[in-house]
Amino acid sequence: MKKVTKNKTFLFFILGLTILILAMSSTVMATDFYITADDDDDDDDDEVQTASSASLSANSDIGRLLEGTYYVDKTEASILWGLGKRPELVKIYLKNPAGETKYKIDAESGPYGFTDEYFAIQLKDVDLRIPANSFGFSSPDMGAWRVEVTWYSEGWLSDNHFAGVTSSYIVGESDLMDNLMAPNYIYMDMFGVFASGDEISIALPGIFFLSMLIWVPAVSIGLLMYIKSSYKIGMHLFKRESGGK
Repeated sequence: MKKVTKNKTFLFFILGLTILILAMSSTVMATDFYITADDDDDDDDDEVQTASSASLSANSDIGRLLEGTYYVDKTEASILWGLGKRPELVKIYLKNPAGETKYKIDAESGPYGFTDEYFAIQLKDVDLRIPANSFGFSSPDMGAWRVEVTWYSEGWLSDNHFAGVTSSYIVGESDLMDNLMAPNYIYMDMFGVFASGDEISIALPGIFFLSMLIWVPAVSIGLLMYIKSSYKIGMHLFKRESGGK
């Protein structure tokens, strides 16, 4: 009887361990990406699949999937370095399945430099999520969303592109809570893609957080009124029980 119990315990342990390993394989993301140098042609950017097999939804954190270390061929990077190009800045475009830009991040690049075999660039602290439509009243477009990342340095006439990569993510259905929590992105390209500094990109909190400006003060006032009235009633009852003293 004891032997049967031990066998059952061992089988349950193996089954649990197998399920844990399978679950981890679908959630743990790669942090090392190998790309090529940018030749100023966005159509030739590397296509990198960084998402898991599960589809994303509104408010899904794409930035976490992008973060990691990107490796460029050392010879190609040396040539670009000799031409004065540096990955000092990074710009990230988020595009919906129709190819429309929904948000842009333009920031300083992470640490970069030559290793024994490659040129490494770190991408970290990327605050980027799938936005909602119509300020949370409708779900984001379902399909393949794209993220275009470009490392560059500023030049006299145009940006000196160093390297670039494109990632795609499948966005599926989103529930009401996801839509309410998702950020609302506003993007405008004022004069066209060839102008400098003409893009406006604004990130607003989700409608749930924006509504806090209304319902939090209302709830606070109601709570204070309730406490005040409860205090008055309690004092009245206490005075009556203590003979008015």
